[in-house]
Amino acid sequence: MKEGAVRIFDKEQSSEGRFSTTENGELHIIRTDGSGNWTLRWREPWLDGRNQSGGKVRFRRRAFAFESESPFGRKAEPSKPGQDSDPQSSTPSLQDPELARLQHLFRETLQRRLAPWFQSYEGKITQLLEKNGKSISHLEKERSRIAALDWKSGYLSPHSVISSSFIPPELRGDRNRLQTEVPKVLTDVQDTYRNLLVDLRDKRISSGAQTGEIQSELRPFLAMRQIRLEDFYNAHPNHGTWLENRSAASQIIPAFTGCKSRRVSGYDIAGILQMNSGIYPRSNSRLGGRDISTYYGRDWPLVIEEIPIYHKAAHLYLVGGLIWNYESSGTEVARIVLNYLDGSKSSSLPLVNQQHIADWYSSRSLPEAERVWRGKRRESGRQCAVYEMEVTNPNPAVPIRSLTIESAGKAAAPFFLGISLGDPGIQQKGDPALADQSGDSPMQRADRELRERIARETADRERKRKEEEQRRRKSLERPR
Repeated sequence: MKEGAVRIFDKEQSSEGRFSTTENGELHIIRTDGSGNWTLRWREPWLDGRNQSGGKVRFRRRAFAFESESPFGRKAEPSKPGQDSDPQSSTPSLQDPELARLQHLFRETLQRRLAPWFQSYEGKITQLLEKNGKSISHLEKERSRIAALDWKSGYLSPHSVISSSFIPPELRGDRNRLQTEVPKVLTDVQDTYRNLLVDLRDKRISSGAQTGEIQSELRPFLAMRQIRLEDFYNAHPNHGTWLENRSAASQIIPAFTGCKSRRVSGYDIAGILQMNSGIYPRSNSRLGGRDISTYYGRDWPLVIEEIPIYHKAAHLYLVGGLIWNYESSGTEVARIVLNYLDGSKSSSLPLVNQQHIADWYSSRSLPEAERVWRGKRRESGRQCAVYEMEVTNPNPAVPIRSLTIESAGKAAAPFFLGISLGDPGIQQKGDPALADQSGDSPMQRADRELRERIARETADRERKRKEEEQRRRKSLERPR
């Protein structure tokens, strides 16, 4: 049960009291002045219940309002149902009273914190338009862009506010301030609301209550955590822009919709983000003396910067693999850098061959990754696979502004299909999605776990051998 102080407005009368909700959706109201205690449930458009004497009571929805502490960091203003400052905050009607309260506080917080920024910016545009300058068309486009941002509903992705379109110099400072502050507010408030929805959903599950409304409200916020890469994809197997062998390239297409993760709700995949390799050794009969981009006649980059995130996350998950991998196990083939909203950066986070990532054309079990998709077995007995790599955020309390991926320039070319953000509590407790989705039988799973353990022990022995060899070499180099 969650409690808090509340002020009750009953027509023209107001009084203080204690307000609490139970996990099964009841509202308990205890007036401190002794004028009435109630246990209530929503029966649209009424609150029906009983008072402390056991007598039935009924309140019409518009006849009262509550003032309580907001979970978004400030005391909420007194508001009467039906008199919301924004009509979107009361539609559609929600049956769950606690969910309705959270949604109202969420949208009221957005209105209070964002409206001044948008009003000030739109006012500046209007002011410049009245001067009838030469940039009227650019100003009109910018005003239309801002008007189309549906921030009042709360479902606007923070990076949607960002634009680099041309505007007059007199407006650039105002836009820079808007594009700095509004994503910060959206990221902060949306993250708080999402966590509150997850907590509320888990409470309803624990009590055996329905969670349909909560799941519907939570869904768009979970979808935002599937990072959209449309602006960064540079290859597609159907367009002849990936591998030269169309038959081989087409084998990855089912992975676009077939990735099954145990750790995130899914991936938004619509192409391939292919990175360049380094120069292959001359001894390589096919690729020697060239990088993979030159070999295929492409323009694949070594570094991809500023993939927008604008979320907090304890972990990031990347799905992908390697093409033309000639590197030994344990070699760093790519690295990740997280750019935070406060201007700081993480250190380089390595992706290591045959630990986090491996050649996609020959499926293998990895100690630090999961195969989230596997293709059909070929006549050789081998099969394709893509791997889900977990990147731990060293600073999870600070929102991530963007992500940088860098190829290590080795004899292997990394590619990525999708990126998703993970957090504890994202998936529903008891959700079948948490079960093993690999399709393996118990014997296959046991065999896989054994091979993974052997791989870890082998890697550990190799590391110790190299350390010992290095110590012996140093001891021989000491002057006698």
